[in-house]
Amino acid sequence: MEKVKFSFIIPYYNAEATIGRCLDSLIEQDMSSDEYEIIIVDDGSTHSLDVVKDYMSRHSNIRYFWQNNARQGAARNHGIREARGRYIHFCDADDMVEPNSFGRLCNMAEEENVEILFFNQSVLKEVGALLNHQSWKITESSVQGTSYLKSHPYMPFGPCHYIINRKFINDNKLHFEQIIPGEDGLFMINALLLASSVSHVDVVAYYYIQNDNSTTHKYGRIKHSKEYTEGCLTVIKRLDRILLEVPQAKRCCETIERKRNSYVWSLLQNAARFLPLMDNRSYIKELKVMGRYPFSMSWEFFNLKLKIVHICMCIYPLWISFVACLQLLPKKLKYHLK
Repeated sequence: MEKVKFSFIIPYYNAEATIGRCLDSLIEQDMSSDEYEIIIVDDGSTHSLDVVKDYMSRHSNIRYFWQNNARQGAARNHGIREARGRYIHFCDADDMVEPNSFGRLCNMAEEENVEILFFNQSVLKEVGALLNHQSWKITESSVQGTSYLKSHPYMPFGPCHYIINRKFINDNKLHFEQIIPGEDGLFMINALLLASSVSHVDVVAYYYIQNDNSTTHKYGRIKHSKEYTEGCLTVIKRLDRILLEVPQAKRCCETIERKRNSYVWSLLQNAARFLPLMDNRSYIKELKVMGRYPFSMSWEFFNLKLKIVHICMCIYPLWISFVACLQLLPKKLKYHLK
């Protein structure tokens, strides 16, 4: 068991349609099967587990755990508790990783002696040809986590584009909070504020497959619109507290503020589409009291439509009038608005 150097952790919920391709990519790695483990944490699935059972019967390094439905953050925490590898990667059940790459990533992390090693990810609308002939160059070497945050203001905060040292997680009692959305961003920010050694390698090792049924996709938000909006508000408050109470956060405050303001955007957008007008007024009132409305956003990657939306959001009478008009649209049409 001591030979296990790497752990993949997969939160799983009714993903029988995609788990096969995910596991195929994890099985095709540049490590022997006794050097790494694949931990599947079933978050109370109600569908068939035949696909998972079939893979487990053929691959001894796949470990399966079940829990009552508590969402993907709790499933990842469960996986951390069960993991034995020196490094961990969080993989979603509907995505894929680059074959024959994570052994090399693990070796690079050990050679660099880093707590977190970042790599690139690619977004695919459907499964196609993966990338070849990548550079594998270390573009940043052993910088402090706060320096990495400061120099990457637009970095993705999902848990799938890095590997992280398990001892570092446990020593600092890092965990995913039960907030949707925001659990990933809070975990990453807390980890980077504590990390003394972070590197980045120029290689695409993760493939995010766009999926209409994923937790953060618009259809996922429809199912839990009030919860999603409340989650945004909770994350905004958490990030404000981090900026106020964590001394090292001051070194990378612009990145954290940018992330916080993106949750203000998400809150207002989601409330406008799915919640009553009175709730929209209440949320904006609370944001005003917190000093978070109106709010700034970088327009660097905004098209004209997004710039107009942002201006409207920040002019209270205009935005409330827009929300009132939006309330008149049929539900199905509102659900498909972006």
